[in-house]
Amino acid sequence: MRKNGFRLGIYVFKDAEVIDYAALYGVFSVARRLNPELDVFLVADSLRPVQTQAGLTVVPNYSFAEEPDLDAFLNPWGIRYASRSA
Repeated sequence: MRKNGFRLGIYVFKDAEVIDYAALYGVFSVARRLNPELDVFLVADSLRPVQTQAGLTVVPNYSFAEEPDLDAFLNPWGIRYASRSA
């Protein structure tokens, strides 16, 4: 079922730099004040917690296997990390 509003998925992967995904997430979260239908969430290779640089562990909202409904997908490090395994 399609959800209303603009849906943005941000890729989070092992050893990602925190600033590369958290800053983007923060910017879009603030934008939600102007457009409450904006939805931003983390997508990873699986639903397991992901340990990023400096040991910070995050839990993604979706895995690729779930095929989340989204309008845009941000990969903070471009194509070279798009196929990394968890």
